[in-house]
Parts: sequence; C-alpha cells; structure tokens
Amino acid sequence: MKFSNIVEILNDLRKKWEIYIVGGLVRDWILKGYRDFKVKDCDFVLIGTINDLKSVAATLQGKGFKVKKFSQFGTVELEFERVNFDIALARREYYDYPGALPRVEFVKDLSIDVKRRDFTVNALYYDGKSVIDFVRGIEDLNNRTLKPLASFSDDPTRIFRGVRYKNVLKFKYSAEFFDFMSEGRRYIRNVSSQRLLNELRITAEVNAKALRGFFKELVRFSLLEWAVYETPLYKTPRFLGGPTKARWIIFLAPFIKESLPLTSLERKCVEVLKIGHIKEDLESIHKVFHSRSDIEVLTYANWKSENIRIFIEYLNLRKKIQIRLYPIEKRIESFKKSAKNLNINAPLPEIIFEDPPSQRRKSLKLTLETFLMNLRYNHNR
Repeated sequence: MKFSNIVEILNDLRKKWEIYIVGGLVRDWILKGYRDFKVKDCDFVLIGTINDLKSVAATLQGKGFKVKKFSQFGTVELEFERVNFDIALARREYYDYPGALPRVEFVKDLSIDVKRRDFTVNALYYDGKSVIDFVRGIEDLNNRTLKPLASFSDDPTRIFRGVRYKNVLKFKYSAEFFDFMSEGRRYIRNVSSQRLLNELRITAEVNAKALRGFFKELVRFSLLEWAVYETPLYKTPRFLGGPTKARWIIFLAPFIKESLPLTSLERKCVEVLKIGHIKEDLESIHKVFHSRSDIEVLTYANWKSENIRIFIEYLNLRKKIQIRLYPIEKRIESFKKSAKNLNINAPLPEIIFEDPPSQRRKSLKLTLETFLMNLRYNHNR
C-alpha cells in the first residue's frame, strides 16, 4: 500500500469525521519530496468521542480492515493489506509523576493534541489537502534537526526514540534535545524495564548502520545502566543479520542484568555465551548450533569466536539445506535439492543409504548436512 492509498482512505473517512494523518508518515512524505512511497504503518488522529472511534473502526472493518485491539482509552489498532493502522482520539496528557503512564483527557483541538507529540518533526498533521504545522516542524525537517516538543521527564522513553530517529533519519540533535535529556535522564529509573526493552526491540528492526549508531550513542549518553552491569565500551558487534526484534540482544548479551524481563529467545542468546570454546570448522559449528536460531549463532560469533566469518558462512549455507531422512526416497530427493540450492554437483555418499537405529538418526542428518556444507565451502575457496 502506498501513501496515495492512505490519502484515499483518509478522504473517505473525512466525509463523516474530522480525522487527520499524523506523525512519521507525514514526516517521511515531506522528506521524500512529497512523492508517493510504500507505507508500513500509519497513524490517524480523530477529533471526537469513543463512540466516534467505534464508528470509524466499524466502518473500516466493513471495508476489510482487521481490528487487532480496541481500547477505552481512545485508541484502536487495525491491519489492512499488511499495513498497521493506529487511530487515536485527540487528547491532552497528564503525568502523575515523571515516567508514569499518562492520564488522558479527550479534546477537540489539534493545537492541544500537538503538545503531547514527542518531536516537532513528528507533530505534523495532514487533512488530505494540506499539512498543518503548529510547531515549525517543516523548518526542522528542512534543517534535518531533531527538536523535542514534549518533556523527556514526563516520558523518558522519548530519549530512546530520539536517538533512534536521529540515527535512522540521519538528523542532528538540537541544543534543546540535550537540555531535555539532561533533565529527563534521571527519571529513566521510574520507567518499567518492559517499556524500555520495547524501545530496544523496535530499534532492532532498523538497518544495521543505524542500529550500531543507536547503541553507540546509548553508551555515549550513559542510557543503559538500567539494562547492564557494566557499559559495553570495548567492542561493537560486526555482523547483525537481518532485521528482527531480538537482534538488539547481540549488543548487550555479555553484560545484561538477569532480572530483566527478556523473551525466551533473548534469554537463549544470553545463555549461549556460556558455551565453551569450540573448534571453528563447519562440522564442529553445526554439531553445536544446528538447532539454534540465527540470533543465537550471531551472538556467540560476535563475542566468542576467533573466526566470525566462518559462522556467517555457516548461517548462509544452512539456510539452503533441508534434509529429510524418511522414507529413503525423500532423503535422496532432499539431498539432491539441497545440492541444487547450493549450486554444486554432489555425489551421493555411501552413508545416505544407511538405515541407522533411532538413536543415530540425528547423527546421520547432521553428517549429510555437514557433507554438503563442506563441499560448497571448499568449492568457494
């Protein structure tokens, strides 16, 4: 789905409701020179009541949108054609103490709603015809400057979002950013670890260069004390794999606090560093890591291997190999298909015709997979 399609949806809804596109989508459209582009996420703000929000959600649902979550706090999450849509009622936010979750009051004035936006470049509204800019956000976009709008003390997670935006968008920090951060950083301890981890997980899906810059600046600004026992200054992971929510753990696995509410996969990445020294050839690596995820392999490789490139080669090779043991016809067929995926001519080894007892079948599978990996690896050398 493209931005122009989102505008069509907006204009259709505006026949009945006062609703606007807001935030990052408007920002990115302007940065792209107002050209059409592919959209993954879209935020709308609605002037109205909970009943209006329900009506908008019902209307979209009737057009094929899937309602994922509806909140009485004035938000609804939907999905359509693999695009995530968030619709929120315009609001004023109150914080009982720094770092608390906000209390909200629904309002009917965008000039009030805008005050809760995190940065000026994210505080732009679009009504289908023109951009509404209360805070000189377009000027900051043109200057590629990240200027905060709402307090970092009220919500310290805005600091992490700011560092992410700066690195993803290749912006520079404003003087106000550092002033806000100086005040807000002290209240990070008031925010739950779960909310802070979510900021790391969201950032883990950006490109590798931006992700490295993000963590470099978290260290520079001393923003990781809540997560680690010591600050990881001496080494930066080189290979991060494709974008996933879990790959942030590669940066912090050796230093992470045990009390953090990690996911099962994140916890496995921490545990994988307890594996002792292994011989760094394909057979030895596959024997240890055949049932582990790419993220676990990358965590180990970045922090404990002497030859990280063979681990990267291993990950590339194993994706192309899928051996089925039984029936034997499927074993031979899957072996040939895997060889084709590797673009090699592989003779059938004698072991492929064996019928081992159940306790040795896993060994047979690993042997056949390693045989193919070594053929391809040696072919490339």
